[in-house]
Amino acid sequence: MTLKQRIRNYSLKKLGKNAGANAAYPGFISVKRFAIVFEKGAADKDVLDFAKKLKAEGKDVELLAFIPRKRKEITEQQTYEYFCKDDVNWYGKPSAEVLSTFIKQDFDVLISLNDKDQSPIQFLTIAGKANFTIGLKSSTLKVLDLQVARPKGDDFLPVFKEVDFYLRFINK
Repeated sequence: MTLKQRIRNYSLKKLGKNAGANAAYPGFISVKRFAIVFEKGAADKDVLDFAKKLKAEGKDVELLAFIPRKRKEITEQQTYEYFCKDDVNWYGKPSAEVLSTFIKQDFDVLISLNDKDQSPIQFLTIAGKANFTIGLKSSTLKVLDLQVARPKGDDFLPVFKEVDFYLRFINK
C-alpha cells in the first residue's frame, strides 16, 4: 500500500468516525429529499431520467457529479452541480468548500454510484447526512445500508429499477 493510499484510507476512516448515527428509513411515501452522487460518464442519462421521475413524484432531488477533468477542460454546460480534479487534493479528498456545502444538507436517501476505490465520491458518501444510503455492490464502503448490483457495461437503467423497487418495498 502506497503512502498516498494510506493517507487516503486514514482520512476516510476519520471522516467516517465523525458521521453520526442515521435515523431509520421512513418509507418511500415519507421521503422528501434525495441526493445522487456520481462520476460523469456512462450513468449520466439514466441518472437524469431517474431524477426527473422522482421530481415528477414531488421529491426534491440534488445531483452532484465528479468530472475527472480539470476545470479548463470542461467546455460543455452541465445541468447539475459538479466538482472536478481542480476541487480535489492530491489524495483524492474533495476541497473543504465542496464537502461542507454537501454535508450541510440533510437527505432522506443518498444514492452513490461509485464503484472505484480511489474516487472522491467515497468522501461524499461517508460524509453525507442521509437516513438511508444506497451504493453499488462493488463498492468497498462499509456505510451503505443497501447495495445494488453493478450493471454490466454502461447501462445503469437496471440499477435505478432495482433502487426504485427497494425504496418502495421497504416500509417503516
